[in-house]
Amino acid sequence: RSTFDLRDASQEQLGDYLRSQSPDGLRGVAANVKGIYHELWYVEQYNASHEDTYARTSEATNHPGSDVEIVDADTGQVIREVQLKAVESPAAVNGHFERYPHIDVVATDEVAATIHDSRVDASGIA
Repeated sequence: RSTFDLRDASQEQLGDYLRSQSPDGLRGVAANVKGIYHELWYVEQYNASHEDTYARTSEATNHPGSDVEIVDADTGQVIREVQLKAVESPAAVNGHFERYPHIDVVATDEVAATIHDSRVDASGIA
């Protein structure tokens, strides 16, 4: 999910890819994978605790404005979109709201605790 070209890669190919990265490139890969893990973990936790709705990741990892859709289980209609933020600073959350003020954010517990905005929820992951 992190890099489309690697979706069917072997462990050896993944290792080759990582070894070819610069230190800055590796930091980017780590940040990207951390964000994707946060999304997948949130979807799993949400779906384990809800019956009338379910969560699913957007098909594209670069979907504008949101990462996860909340869907009505009976109708299949998307009833809410959320952006997941696995960041160390509230600046990224504030930047999101500048571009997408109508899409809520689910952030890591530490960041969510620093933002007093009804559009921000804690994901339950630190």
